[in-house]
Amino acid sequence: MVGQAMDAQVSTEGAERRRYPRRPVVRAAGIRRACAETCDSCIVKDISEGGARLFVHDDFAPGELVEVEIYRDDVRAWCRVMWRSGEHVGVAFVGTQQ
Repeated sequence: MVGQAMDAQVSTEGAERRRYPRRPVVRAAGIRRACAETCDSCIVKDISEGGARLFVHDDFAPGELVEVEIYRDDVRAWCRVMWRSGEHVGVAFVGTQQ
């Protein structure tokens, strides 16, 4: 009985907490701060209905508002930077324009 309860506890610890499932992609993209006129290159590494993980070269910080353009899909979206880890940032989509 205790073993079953511990198994159930362990199996939920690593559970996905995201609202939308991610799917891995590799897409060339551009990223621009809300107040900037120039766009930096980045790579979309995975994407979901609610956001994406990007490989970036600049120092984007959590809380920043950025515009991401995924070239191949001809999509532009306003995003909020949610986290940063090394050269990767996680962004949440806050508005989309085509």
